Amino acid sequence: MLKFKLIKNLRGKGFTLIEILYVLSIISILAAIAIFNYSGYKKKASDTVAQEDLRQAYSSAVNYFTDNPSGILTLAELKNYGFSASPNVKVMIINGRLSNLLLISSYNVPGSQIYVASRQGISQPGASSLSSGEPNQGSGGGSSTSGGPQDSNPSGNTPQQQGLTTNQDIVKFCNQATLMDLQEAYRAAQAYLGQNPGQAVTKDILLSIGYVANENVSLVILNGTSSNLSMSAIFNFPGTADYRIDPSGISSSTR
Repeated sequence: MLKFKLIKNLRGKGFTLIEILYVLSIISILAAIAIFNYSGYKKKASDTVAQEDLRQAYSSAVNYFTDNPSGILTLAELKNYGFSASPNVKVMIINGRLSNLLLISSYNVPGSQIYVASRQGISQPGASSLSSGEPNQGSGGGSSTSGGPQDSNPSGNTPQQQGLTTNQDIVKFCNQATLMDLQEAYRAAQAYLGQNPGQAVTKDILLSIGYVANENVSLVILNGTSSNLSMSAIFNFPGTADYRIDPSGISSSTR
């Protein structure tokens, strides 16, 4: 009898099902808040790493152009001038010419911010958009290579910060770089064919006579003869245009 009463009293001191569910719901809410905050902190830390890598890449680019004002920047040259990307950070050179220098970086996780460094500065999320007109599809020449970045200096100081707000802004600059590369390749091919009538130009020939390709632009010579010289080019970035140039002019289509 005493044992039965003891068991009954112990059972009477236990938690009800509603109390247990209430406690579990509180724990679940607190866990969700903690996970959300952790994800936010992790994303912020990742974006900070990508931003710092971009500053270092830009500084190396300034040093490169100090020594090579007429050169075209590549990732290999950035490494030669001391830049090394952090793990999981991707740095891409959109335009490696001095007068139109444009670099981007992002951390290799979904939802990471893309940061942009140009002559106007280094972007931040929510910053005002840089002016970025449509690519010039006329017969204009390549960019000038005189002078240095106007908003930075060879000492590597961080430039004033402005930004591109959407991927569409970046796509426009990718298209500009593609068009510039295509026009320069076409002019180089015309010059070669003018000096070597009856021959056909190839990409290897263009490279041998001084044409420097943008490492992110895929250039294809569709026809290498003087009478029907034609080429196509596209930038390795989502949403960019596929440009084609031939004796009749320049056309484009979006992939």
